[in-house]
Amino acid sequence: MAKKIRIVLTLQLPAGKATPAPPVGTRVDITGRVGSAYGAPRLRASTVVRLGAGSLPAPLVVRGALTDAHTWRLVVVSGRIEDTRKLGDRTRAEVQVGAQRIVVVAQPGSGIAAADLPEGAALTVTGIVRRAYPNATDRRPSLLPRSTADVRVTGSAAGGADGSAGQPGRD
Repeated sequence: MAKKIRIVLTLQLPAGKATPAPPVGTRVDITGRVGSAYGAPRLRASTVVRLGAGSLPAPLVVRGALTDAHTWRLVVVSGRIEDTRKLGDRTRAEVQVGAQRIVVVAQPGSGIAAADLPEGAALTVTGIVRRAYPNATDRRPSLLPRSTADVRVTGSAAGGADGSAGQPGRD
C-alpha cells in the first residue's frame, strides 16, 4: 500500500504535462502518495503549492558509462552522436562519451525531435538518468533530457557555415 507523505523541496519537473509545470528551481509543497513503478520512486501529487524560487542544483558531470549510482540524478555528458533513431513518439540517440556509448532518450514532452540530434554532431546534454525497464533488451541506463534547453549541439555536418546545427537554443 502506498504511504501518504508531505514533502517540501526544490523540484525539477519535465516539460509537457497536462498541468503546466512550475519553472525549474521553483520550491513547491506537494501532498500526495508515494509508490513505485518499474523500480522507480513515484509521487502522485494531489496538491501542489508554489512557495517561490529555489536554487538550481548543479548537474553531475559524467565522462564515462552511466551506472546505477547515477540513477535519478541530474547529470551532464558531452560526446559525439553516433546514431539517432525515431522510436514511435520518442527519439533515441547513442552518444560516444569517452570509451562508452550512452543512450539518450528524448521523451515526447521534452520537445526534442530526431532532427535536433544529428549524427556526427558534438552534443552536450543534461538530463535525469533512468534505469532500463525490467523487460528491456538493452539493459543500460538512459539519459532523459527534460527540454530543448538541456541539449546543446555543435559541429553538425548539416549545420551552417559556423558548423552549428542551426537550431534555436543551440550553439
